[in-house]
Amino acid sequence: MKQMKDEIYLDYTGASMYNPQILSLLRNEFYDTLPFVNKIPNSTKKTAGNYIKDARNSVLNFLHTNSSEYSVIFLASATHALKLVGEFFPWSSSSKYIYTKYNHNSVLGIRKYALSNNATFNVVDSYENVTNVVRSLYKEDEKMKHLIAFPLEDNFAGTKMQYKQMKELTNEESAKNGNYALFADAAAFLPTNKLNLSDTPFHAVCLSFYKIIGFPNVGALIIRNDFAQKLRKSYYSMYSGAYSNDESSDNQLHNDIQQRLEDDSITPDNALAITKGLEFISSLGIKNINDHVWKLTRKLVDGLSKFNITIYGNHALNNNDIQGGIVSFNMYSKEGTILGYSKVVSDASKHRIHLRGGCHCNPGACFTSSKLNENRVKEYFDKKETCGDSLDVIDGIPLGAVRASLGWSSTDSDIEGFLTWIKNYLEM
Repeated sequence: MKQMKDEIYLDYTGASMYNPQILSLLRNEFYDTLPFVNKIPNSTKKTAGNYIKDARNSVLNFLHTNSSEYSVIFLASATHALKLVGEFFPWSSSSKYIYTKYNHNSVLGIRKYALSNNATFNVVDSYENVTNVVRSLYKEDEKMKHLIAFPLEDNFAGTKMQYKQMKELTNEESAKNGNYALFADAAAFLPTNKLNLSDTPFHAVCLSFYKIIGFPNVGALIIRNDFAQKLRKSYYSMYSGAYSNDESSDNQLHNDIQQRLEDDSITPDNALAITKGLEFISSLGIKNINDHVWKLTRKLVDGLSKFNITIYGNHALNNNDIQGGIVSFNMYSKEGTILGYSKVVSDASKHRIHLRGGCHCNPGACFTSSKLNENRVKEYFDKKETCGDSLDVIDGIPLGAVRASLGWSSTDSDIEGFLTWIKNYLEM
């Protein structure tokens, strides 16, 4: 890519590479025109609403569904989407919040909403056990009570939920009309994997556009219309409120799901960027991107396996259905001592190699990989000043890992250059 000349970019899970042509399209579209709020008679110019409607349709098409089934809520980020569902979910003292162990902090944070409503939470060790838990939930009535959250691909080591598991979960009879909602964090999954919501109809999905197309830094909640009707929202703004009385508590929210759940409107330029970005990714073909990333991931893993390196995730099983394009690892010196991730990432950056280091806000995956006893987690992390400081090894135990992640514009030369640097680094 032009913007990464002489650089090796291996941080696609942090943010994807954007296509410079998208910026050119944006410039040409808005250079001498202004998206109007209202339609001007006899004008061919698009309104702001046209751009936003096009963006919503682009997202629905990308996820193989339609507006009769799902609504697209544009938000600041995937984290914002997770927060919104947690805040508006109809919790009760009989509710359970259930989530898988390998989850982002933004998913774990929903626990606070559950607990504040006297609900309980449970951690499930594996994707396989999610189905067992779902089947154990007694269907007392049709009232929504429980929330179940999981990543389709974990952002620490790239372990994925298998398609057959998604299909099994979403097509359980109780998932269609039951007392629980299935919430999929697809932020790390969607950049390189196909998601068909007509085939696997999760109740809600969160995503980040900058992880898929590099720009803009905006997120979205894709929510089933029947589930959206069960959310309980209190706050309203000029955008989400249909009616308000200044002298009493009387108010009414918009009937339209999208406007009701959005407290502000996405800007027309961001909407156009989403539309054009998803069109570009679709033109490449998600399957082609997936095949490309998998081939390069195998090349990277095979190369790293020749060194004294511990690799996390499901790479040893050589199965694209359960392992994504994330390679998390820790390196060891000639003497066998662990090389802290912070120094590795810092030294790599001096050679224009872009990596990520740490726990990546995924404590379950991080602590399990490093075999850090959870009883000692707080003791260890109390010694750190910040999550991103240079204290990365205590008592020979790594407090995180180096993460290399691949995307649509990764190349063979990226992998070869990185492996050459690793070889030289370990021989120093």
